Amino acid sequence: PPAAPASPPLPASVELAPTDILLIILYFLGVLLVGMWAYAKEQREKLANANRAAAPGAGADDFFLAGRSMGWLPIGFSLFVSNIGSEHLVGLAGTAASSGLAVGIYEWSAGIHILVLGWLFAPIYLSARLSTLPEYLERRFSRRLRLLLSLVTL
Repeated sequence: PPAAPASPPLPASVELAPTDILLIILYFLGVLLVGMWAYAKEQREKLANANRAAAPGAGADDFFLAGRSMGWLPIGFSLFVSNIGSEHLVGLAGTAASSGLAVGIYEWSAGIHILVLGWLFAPIYLSARLSTLPEYLERRFSRRLRLLLSLVTL
């Protein structure tokens, strides 16, 4: 069999262009501004709600579900970015470069599956006021299964 072509050598060092540095600085400034805005908004809401008693379980709802006050667009973005990781950005790009777009097309089909699962499970989660899959498994089956899933996925 013919030998595989040798890959080109990697450069000894890579220097960032001024545009790259500017974009990195703007990114971190944007994240800082969003964080400061969210913190200020939370402090204003705490002051406004200081006289009301907290509902039982409100801490979990605030943490996992943003107090059940978030609209569909940020929830959709959250689902999208929680499904995308370094294996998608780096690994799939390399696989697609070496073997073609079949891998990418397969990954695009995952969006359809996520939508179907959302349509099936969202009504169940909303009606039972559930936040997580382990919580659902505990209510449906047992605490032991919830613990097992939590341990396996960690």
